[in-house]
This record gives sequence, structure tokens and C-alpha cells, in this order.
Amino acid sequence: LLLYTTGRSCRMDKKAGKIFGQIRLRPFTGRCRQPGYGRGCQHDSTGGTAQRSRTGKHTFGRTLRNHFTDGSPRGHISDIQLTRRYNSIAIGPGLGTHTNTREAFIRLLPQLTYPIVVDADALNLMQGNATTLSLLPRQSIITPHHREFDRLFGESTTQYERLQKAVEMSRHYQIVIVLKGAHTAILLLKGHRTIITDGWNIYLSVVGNPGMATAGSGDTLTGIIGALLCQRYEPLKAAILGVVLHGLAGDIAARNESEEYIIAGDICRCLGQAFQELHAYKNSEIQ
Repeated sequence: LLLYTTGRSCRMDKKAGKIFGQIRLRPFTGRCRQPGYGRGCQHDSTGGTAQRSRTGKHTFGRTLRNHFTDGSPRGHISDIQLTRRYNSIAIGPGLGTHTNTREAFIRLLPQLTYPIVVDADALNLMQGNATTLSLLPRQSIITPHHREFDRLFGESTTQYERLQKAVEMSRHYQIVIVLKGAHTAILLLKGHRTIITDGWNIYLSVVGNPGMATAGSGDTLTGIIGALLCQRYEPLKAAILGVVLHGLAGDIAARNESEEYIIAGDICRCLGQAFQELHAYKNSEIQ
């Protein structure tokens, strides 16, 4: 379990060139057996939005052991405690699906009054349980790929049916759904296109490439969106911007390396350049 917090008084960040208020993000990710699944999320929540704190990296191994049933690296997460106020929570990658973990997750949800980001194992903990879905804070963001989506909401025979169901479920539970790899024509190329819906509007990502269908890529997206929520972006806008930044970083990584050679760490490293491309595009539009 990765417990990470960054707090910062409002001041000028010379590297970012922007003013940020106090930002607090807590990713709940990573078992001791699979800590790598949480590192992508943690990396992008710290470095992905111009925040340069490395607290999470220094305390990663130590804090993992504090929340297991027997205190050993072989245990499972049995309790999730909130010790302070956070702007947002990102939960899921590497969390585990043990029964005790499910119970801890269900106990956590009623305590939350702000949107969170839910991915990976946290999505699997909710499958077949409509009550758990209804406990999610309004405007929370879930980021399933199509198999996780089907486990949550039932099998779909066509991609159009899945998209229609995403719109209905988003509206019903008042959540934002980021359906990864949802563009039918692109699924044959490993599905790098992503669809976002808040139940009323549908947005299709036009950035990204097939090489991004690699282990840990989705975890980096979770970290990016969580960090944007902490910067007070509205949930829908955080999801859209997160998907665009993630896709742009993947395209830059493909140019630097190749689609065949991309790993999740390459996407993380190219995130700064993705911000630069967005700024350049915005400036060209103004001119």
C-alpha cells in the first residue's frame, strides 16, 4: 500500500512557472508482491503535473508493510485509513482482490466526499456489486479497459453496445467513465484509442498509439488524472486532459524509440514534453 502525500503552500514553482495551491494526493496502490504496479501511478502523481516531491519514493517500501494483516510483505491489505484531508485519492493498481481488501475498500468509500480515481484491482473489487458502485462519490472517475468494463456492467456483444452502456452507467451512477481502448476500428491494433463520457457527452481521444498497450500504461494514466484532480480541475476536464497528456506522451515516446519498444516508464519520462506540446498548440491557436 503506497501512502503518498504532497502538501505545498501557494508559491511560485520556478520549474513549472505556475502558482499552485496546497495539493494533496493519496494513491492507494501496490502490494509487496507486486509493487511495480503502483510505481507508474505514483510516478505520474508526483512528477506528472510539475510537482517535484519525491516523498513517495523514499517511503514506498516502509509504508507498504504498515497496512498488511500480519505486517509481512506476504500479507494483503486489510485496512485503509485516512489520517488527514486529501484533495483526491487514486486507488487500484496492484491493490489486490482478497476478501479483506474488498471489505476495507467498501468501508473506505462512505468516508469520501470528493471525487476519486478508481482503476485496476479496485474495479475488480466492485464487480457484480451495484451497491459498491453506488457508494462512489459523485463525479468520481473510473478507468476500465473493455474487459474490466464488462466485468463491472455485464458482457457486451458489440463495441457500440459497450459504448451505449457506458453512457447509461455514467449517467446512472453520476460518474465519469474513461473507457480505454474503446474505438472499434483501433481495437485490431491493440486498442489505444480512449473514449470518455460523463453520461451526457462523449469524447474520443485522437492521440496515442498501439505501442501504449503495455503493462503499467494504464497505471500512469491513473496517476496523471489523480494529480489533475488535486489541482482542482473538474473531474470531466481532469479525465479529458489526463487522456490527452497520456496519449501525447505515448506518441512522443514512440517518436523517440518506436511503438514496439515503448514501456510505461517511457510514457512517464515524456510527460514534460507532452505539456510543452499542449502549451505550443494553445499559443498557436491564440496567435
